[in-house]
Amino acid sequence: MRSKQRRNKVRTHDRCKEMQANIEAFAENSLGREETALFISHVSGCPDCRDELQTYYIVKYGLTDAPLPEDADEYEVKYLKDYNFHRMVEHVLVKRANELETDAFETKVSYLVYLVGLFVCLLTFFAMLVFEYV
Repeated sequence: MRSKQRRNKVRTHDRCKEMQANIEAFAENSLGREETALFISHVSGCPDCRDELQTYYIVKYGLTDAPLPEDADEYEVKYLKDYNFHRMVEHVLVKRANELETDAFETKVSYLVYLVGLFVCLLTFFAMLVFEYV
C-alpha cells in the first residue's frame, strides 16, 4: 500500500514540475488548446501549483512595472491595481477555461456548417442527375 502511495506522490510531483514549467507560457497565453486545458485542470485542483502561478503574477506585475497583458480585461486590471493576486489567478483560470469552451463550440458549429453545405451540394448534384435523365 505504501509503495502505491509513494508512486502516486512521485507522479503528482512530476506533473507539478511539468505544470510549473508551463506557468509563464500560460500567463502569456502561448500554450496550445490541449496544454491549456491540462494546465487549468491541474492548477485548479493543486494548491501548490496555484500558489506558484500566483507567485508568478506577484513577481511579474506586483514587483515590477511590467505592462499588463494585451488581453487583460477590466477585472484583471482591477485585481492588478489592487494587488489582489489571488482573485487575479482565479479570474484568469476561469476566463481561459471559458475561452476554451467557446473555441470548442465554434469549432463544432464550423464543422456543422461545413457538413450542411456538403449535404446541400450533394443533394443538388443528385437532383441534377435525376432531372437530367428523366
